[in-house]
Amino acid sequence: MLKILLTLFLLFQSLHAFLNTDTNYQKQLSVLKEFDLPVSFLKDSIFISMKEDVETYKTKHFLKVLENGDRFVPVLQQMMQDADVPAEFLYLAMTESSFNPYSSSPAQAAGIWQFIPGTAKMYSLVNNAYIDERRDPIKSTEAAIKYLKNLHGMFGKWYLAALAYNCGEGALAKAIAKAGTDDISVLLDENQKYLPKESRLYIRKILMMSFISNSTDFMLENGSEHLLNRANNDTFLKVDVKSGTHLRDVAQSLQVTYEELKSYNPHLKHGFTSPVGDKGYIYIPQDRQIAFSQNFDHEK
Repeated sequence: MLKILLTLFLLFQSLHAFLNTDTNYQKQLSVLKEFDLPVSFLKDSIFISMKEDVETYKTKHFLKVLENGDRFVPVLQQMMQDADVPAEFLYLAMTESSFNPYSSSPAQAAGIWQFIPGTAKMYSLVNNAYIDERRDPIKSTEAAIKYLKNLHGMFGKWYLAALAYNCGEGALAKAIAKAGTDDISVLLDENQKYLPKESRLYIRKILMMSFISNSTDFMLENGSEHLLNRANNDTFLKVDVKSGTHLRDVAQSLQVTYEELKSYNPHLKHGFTSPVGDKGYIYIPQDRQIAFSQNFDHEK
């Protein structure tokens, strides 16, 4: 009897491993489809080497990145779906900034989508002495959606839109012209170097982030879940306030700490909304909506 039970257990373990492997493979195919990539990309030698070294990605840092997105990813995902942009592009933001709205770069890029000042201005993101909407997850995602759709319109494929997002549409257009094709395997050729090294690794990093997050074994092992399947447990909402409104006053009326409320409003450079104009806006926890309506003095 013990031998039979052991045999059944081993069979169950093998079946579980097989089903997980098959499920993960199907998820990988789905991601490739979202980016208009061919199945043959899974045979890309550099991507394979990254997959073999995937343990380096399976760290507390990776899980922390997923936690960074807990608050706003469900909202951003819905925005992208409504705009007919693959929600998998959230892994682009994940690659760019680790979902840290305070992230910045030497090139003066900022926010979860890492907009540089010129592109931010082109897509109507305000950046002045008081606010920087590149750090606003909602406003910056609206801009990113427009930018990605424009890039897709220019190049016709989502993986090309991702590459152009990284290196610029001009550089990508020149690379395609020089290569004589927009085939991904040609554009990423390590010998010809049609694109900068950062761009050649860029799409691979995005896919790796997605594949890890889609990995059934990894997520179960760490008690986490797929980034795009996360419950919207800690949502927020936008409310209008008078210009020059101090977050400390709002926090007191909501009975939350200033630090917590500030974390919902990374676009504010100071502890108050812009004093210019008639009104501004802030984000508050959704479960504090009634407290805001009842307790906040709009006349302050």
